[in-house]
Order: sequence, then C-alpha cells, then structure tokens
Amino acid sequence: MNRLFEFIGHHPYLVGGFVVVLALLVMTELGRLRRQWREMTTLEAVQYINRDDAVVLDLSSAADFERGHIVGARPMAMSALDAGNAELMKLREHPILLCCKNGVVSAQAAGKLVALGFTRIAVLRGGLTQWLNDQLPVTRPQKSGKSEKGGPRSGKSGKSGARR
Repeated sequence: MNRLFEFIGHHPYLVGGFVVVLALLVMTELGRLRRQWREMTTLEAVQYINRDDAVVLDLSSAADFERGHIVGARPMAMSALDAGNAELMKLREHPILLCCKNGVVSAQAAGKLVALGFTRIAVLRGGLTQWLNDQLPVTRPQKSGKSEKGGPRSGKSGKSGARR
C-alpha cells in the first residue's frame, strides 16, 4: 500500500489523468443506461424492421438521401422533429428506427423524440455507413423517377431491401 502512495506522489499528473478518464467513462455508461432509446446493430435493425414493422426515418441530408437510403425509409429533417409536425406525431405509438449518415445525428434525434413522448425508439449504430459496410441493400432513385434497389456495389439486385 505504501508503494501505491509513493507512486501517486511521484506521478500526480498521470494519476489525475487516470481519475478524469475513469470519471468520464463512468458518466458515459450511466448516461447510456438511463437513456430511453436503444442502439441497434444492422442485424438487429433488419429484425426490428421485419418483425416489428418499424418505420425507418432517415435524418441524412437531402443529397445523401438521394444517393441511397434504406428501402422504405422516409426522409426527415432534424428541424422537423417537433410537436407541431402532424405526420410525425401520428407515428408516436409505432416502433421507429432512426438512421443518418454515421449515427451521430440519429442519437440526438432520439433524445428529441423521447421528449415528445415516443416510447419505441431505436438508432442504427454506425448509420448508413455501417449499413453499406455490411453490404445491406439500399434504394437509389433512377433518373426516370423510379427507384432502383441494389447493394452498395451492384447496379440492380433482386433483393427486396431489408426484408430478408
């Protein structure tokens, strides 16, 4: 025990840094446990869409949404997440899966939706970037106005989106 105090005495900055990192880690984990929404992997998200008929809200920018999005996803601007949005409020009792380009905006949006009274909220961990990395299909609009279904590297695929 004396050697521990001796170490602390000789390395106050190192010990102080360790205490700060440890405190931040504990705060992060406590915050994660208290939040009222859950984070899902892509596999869990596919199951959530298929089994629970979750509504997918894509919070990506309009340009990113046009480049490709999860089949059946609805575009939603972060600014549209308020109590005055009648279309959004109709979805209050439905399971919701939020996604964005990398998952950061979705986590912020989940907090807003919980504050509006939504109870079944999930966020796609890693966002559409992870979805594409896992080679799951996306919809890309064609120039003629119709949508094309395909994976991240293929032109067209006979897959019907996330429903496998």
